[in-house]
Amino acid sequence: ITWAITENVISKLGFEDCVVYILNSEKKVLIQKAAYGNKNPFGYHIKDEITIPIGMGIVGHVAQTGQYEIIGDTAHDSRYIVDDNSRSSELAVPIFSGKDIIGVIDSEHSQKNFFTKAHLELITSIAAMASNRITHAISLEKLERHQATLEHQIQERTQQLENAILNLKRSNADLEQYAHAVSHDLKEPTRTISGFLKLLERSDTKFSDKSKEY
Repeated sequence: ITWAITENVISKLGFEDCVVYILNSEKKVLIQKAAYGNKNPFGYHIKDEITIPIGMGIVGHVAQTGQYEIIGDTAHDSRYIVDDNSRSSELAVPIFSGKDIIGVIDSEHSQKNFFTKAHLELITSIAAMASNRITHAISLEKLERHQATLEHQIQERTQQLENAILNLKRSNADLEQYAHAVSHDLKEPTRTISGFLKLLERSDTKFSDKSKEY
């Protein structure tokens, strides 16, 4: 969706540069998801991808306040962050999902005071039209990550259960061997005694009734 914005819209407007940022709400940073210009040398590749914390730079400030920014001369704005190249003017527009910020469309130009109210209205409209689809995509990604996490946990627990069953089988086998050995060790002395008693019974030795009882 973000690449569609840069490829099919921004490329037709005569802009030199544009980057679509998506907010990672957990880490509270803006991630570059699509680009046009020098930031996009080929395919769906972003050159020297950077992340911007909320509140940092012009893009981070827009994500924090929810207010667009048109900077006529970036040399006089201390918030300006140089990415691939230093440019003179910048336009940053928030992408909303309801009342929440989910991203920023940011464009820069080497010419001072390049961006106009017409540019602002156009980019704002693009952001509004893309909002629902981006929101849906973000929700789908979260669902897929959650599903993958659950599957991983299930695999881990299944493996743990299989290991526990294997260990139980080994323990049972060891216990059976131990029981067999103990049984043999307990029976052997009685066999020995019984054997000698039989030998005594067969002998000619005369035993008293008391000795026989013993």
